[in-house]
Amino acid sequence: MATPLPLLRAARSPPYICARCSLKRRIASNYARRLFHHGSSRQTRQESAPATRESRNSLVEILEQRGYINQIAGGRDELAKILAQKRTAAYVGIDPTAASLHVGHLMPFMALFWLYIHGFHAISLVGGATASVGDPTGRLESREQQDKSFQERNMRRMYEQVDRLWGNVEALAKKHGHQEHGWRRNLLNNKTWLDGLTLMHFLQTMAPNFRLGAMLSRDTVKNKMEKGDGMSFAEFTYPLLQAWDWWHMYQHHNVQLQIGGSDQFGNIVTGIDAVNYASKSSSDRPASSDPKTPIGFTVPLLLSSSGVKFGKSTGNAIWLDESMTSVFDLYGFLVGSADADVERYLKLLTFVPLESIRAAMQEHDKDRSKRVAQHLLAREFVELVHGEAAAEKASNEHRLFSQRKTTVASLQAGAAESTKKDSETTDQKDAPETTHLAAAEILEQPLARAFVVAGLVKSRSEGETLIKQGGAYVGMRTQKNDLEVTGVTEQDEITFVSAQKLDRTVSKDILVDGKMLILRSGKWKVRALIVDGEV
Repeated sequence: MATPLPLLRAARSPPYICARCSLKRRIASNYARRLFHHGSSRQTRQESAPATRESRNSLVEILEQRGYINQIAGGRDELAKILAQKRTAAYVGIDPTAASLHVGHLMPFMALFWLYIHGFHAISLVGGATASVGDPTGRLESREQQDKSFQERNMRRMYEQVDRLWGNVEALAKKHGHQEHGWRRNLLNNKTWLDGLTLMHFLQTMAPNFRLGAMLSRDTVKNKMEKGDGMSFAEFTYPLLQAWDWWHMYQHHNVQLQIGGSDQFGNIVTGIDAVNYASKSSSDRPASSDPKTPIGFTVPLLLSSSGVKFGKSTGNAIWLDESMTSVFDLYGFLVGSADADVERYLKLLTFVPLESIRAAMQEHDKDRSKRVAQHLLAREFVELVHGEAAAEKASNEHRLFSQRKTTVASLQAGAAESTKKDSETTDQKDAPETTHLAAAEILEQPLARAFVVAGLVKSRSEGETLIKQGGAYVGMRTQKNDLEVTGVTEQDEITFVSAQKLDRTVSKDILVDGKMLILRSGKWKVRALIVDGEV
C-alpha cells in the first residue's frame, strides 16, 4: 500500500543547514520578534498618551513655547537637529556652595527634566570639587572659604536633594501622561575625576587651546579686577575646570549638550571650545571617527514681579530644603505670585500641559480673588519638590488659613496653647504663632529685632531690609470707621499697617490691648509676641 503524501513529507530528513546559516536565521527571527513587540508597545503608549497639541511639537519648540531657551551656543538649527535625534546626553551642573537648592536653581534643571521625559539621557552633576574653588561669574567679591567639613555636608545634602527631585519628576511626568520609555539618568559628582586629575595631564590636554588675551577679556574677569576685589588664580581657572567636567562626561557618558543659567553662557562657550579641541588633539579622545559637536543653551533668569532675581545673594531666597523653607511657607510664597507672573511660572516650573495652563488661566480670570492659577502653581511645584503627600497637606492647610481671619481672639487662643509647649523653639521653620517674653525684651527695642524674635527673619539686618522693601506689617485693632466702610461687624479683627509708616522702635502705642505685638511678613506669615508682666 502506498504511503500517503503527507506522511512521506513528514518522514523525509530535514535539509542540512550549516551552523553559520542557522545562527543568522535565529538572529533575524529574534530581531523581528523584538521589532514587533517594540512597535506594538509603542503604539499602545501613543494611544494611551493624551494627544495634546504640545505633544505633537518638536522638542525645541516645546522648550521655546514654555520659555526655557534664552541663548544658544551653537545655533538653533543644530540644537533642533540634536534634540530630534535623541542619541546623546545632556547635563546640568550645580556647585553645593549652600546646603540646598533654591527656586532659581531649578530653571536649568526643569529644561533637563523635559529632555529626560522625552527620551534623553539626563545627567545632573554636583560640583563637589569645583565648589571649593567657587564660580566667580557675576560676582565682584570672592566667596568666603568654607571649612572642608562644611563643604562635605553641603555636598551630601544637595546630592540627596537632587536624587529625591528625580523621583518626584518621574511621578509627575506619569501623572501628566508621559509614559516611561527608555528613561535614563545619572547623578554624578565631579570629585570622582577632578580629585585624581594631575596638573600635567590637565595642561597637556586642554591648556594649549586657551589664550590669555581671550580669557582676560571676559566680562567676569574685567569687572572683578576693575570693580571688585581682584581675581585669584583659582577663580581664573574655574571655567577650565567646568570645561574638563564636560570633556570627561563627553568621553564617558556621550554628553553633547550642556544647559546652564543665563550667567553661564561664557562658561558654556569655553566648554565647547575645550571639548572641540580635546576631541581632535587628545590621546584620550573617543574612538569614533565622527565626533559629535558639543552645543549648549542657557535658560532665562527667574525674576519676581518687581524684576528681582530669585537667588540667595538677593536676600529673598526660597529654599527647597524643608528645614530652610518649610513646605507651608513654600506653598504660600507661590500662592502669593502676582497675576502678571503666574502663567509664566506655570510654564517654567511645572509639567502642566500648555492647554491645561490656558484653561486654568481662563478659570482664574473669572474671579482672581480665588487665585485658582496660583494654587495650581503651588500644588504642582510643592509636589515636584516634596512629593504628593506634602503638597496635598500644604494645599489643605493654606485653604483653611485663607478662610480664617486674623483676630485678637484667635491669637490669644494660640498664646494659651503655646504656653503648654515648654520645649518648643521659635525658629523660622516651626515658630508658633505666639511667643511670650518680658516687656524689657521688646519695648523700646528696634522693630526689626521684633521680627527676628518672632521667627519671621533670621537677622536684624534682614528685618531692616524687609521693612524698607515694604514687606513688613504690624497688626492693629480695626477702627470703628474702618468697620463701617468694610462692613465688618467684629471690632476684634486685625488690620495690618505697613511698618514703613511706623516708628522703628517698639512702643506701647502699637501693642494690641497693651499686651500683644502682632507682626506679619509678606502676605501670609503672621506671628504675635505676648508681653508678660507689667508694661
